Amino acid sequence: MNEPLNTPEGAFFGVKFAVLLAGFMGSVVSLSFVRGLTKKQILLAVLVGVACANYVTPIAMHYLGLPREIELGAAFFVGLTAMNFIPAVLKLSEASTLVDLIKGRINKGDTP
Repeated sequence: MNEPLNTPEGAFFGVKFAVLLAGFMGSVVSLSFVRGLTKKQILLAVLVGVACANYVTPIAMHYLGLPREIELGAAFFVGLTAMNFIPAVLKLSEASTLVDLIKGRINKGDTP
């Protein structure tokens, strides 16, 4: 059910303001562990965290069977970890198959 826009649970075009705030806070906290970023990289990292929190949180909650009561905690976690997952997802998408990805790691001497 749609909540009014003037409440924390209100949504506008599928964007929940409370989820955006939780994702924002998570991405800002994650930046405290990263050094040497430019202002542009910081802004991009926060935007990635917020966008992932908004669009990935409902998917993760559905597939993990999480209750709605922890949605904001899940959004915070997604915002917190989004910067770290994006490179892994891009690397995975570049590999033509999972076997190629594993072979690449073994050839470089990394352990899977």
